[in-house]
Amino acid sequence: MTDKNAISQEELKKFIPQPAPQSVRTTFKLQEDNAAALKKLAKEQGITVKDHFDVICNKAFIDATVKVYSKTPGAFNKSWNEEKNLIRKTYVINKSSVALLEKTAKTLHVSRDCLFDALLKFYRYIVAKREEDIEKSKENHPKALKLLYELSKRVGKTEEQVKKILDPEDPIYSRIGFVSIVLDNLIFAVENELKDGTPIDPDDFSQSC
Repeated sequence: MTDKNAISQEELKKFIPQPAPQSVRTTFKLQEDNAAALKKLAKEQGITVKDHFDVICNKAFIDATVKVYSKTPGAFNKSWNEEKNLIRKTYVINKSSVALLEKTAKTLHVSRDCLFDALLKFYRYIVAKREEDIEKSKENHPKALKLLYELSKRVGKTEEQVKKILDPEDPIYSRIGFVSIVLDNLIFAVENELKDGTPIDPDDFSQSC
């Protein structure tokens, strides 16, 4: 007879500490600028080179890269074979990342290092494009600030009207003031970015300077 109160195997697994991913030291032959860029990106984004491998060597990103390269027959090997500035670099990465790289490379009939070099090159393109889009978007921040000023005036008037019809103990009365505070903090953050280049934190609603 099965005990209804017994913990299932799946539930039990939640309480069992999972082993950390196994790491291995692996040597890659990469284009010199790609190897330098990998180290630079890790420093700029505040994550380790090993973490970057996890980002780049996941199935979704590999599939996206292969889809782009597949539009040009022989693109992987052509770029690799014509490159003269190849250097050897040893990294500590997750064993699963290496396994996925090797499996995909075998399917594509290219070398593992050739595949990773292409992945890294595509990743660099995406990062650069994203930074370019962000910088282009910043050009409209002065216009956005003017719109935020207008919104602040409307919010202020609405807050006054709401407080006139509600008791100070009403929860709406208490919370509506936070709307103005968050909006004012955003306005101050944009003003400081335009003044001295202070980055706007997308997640810090209390940021005002």
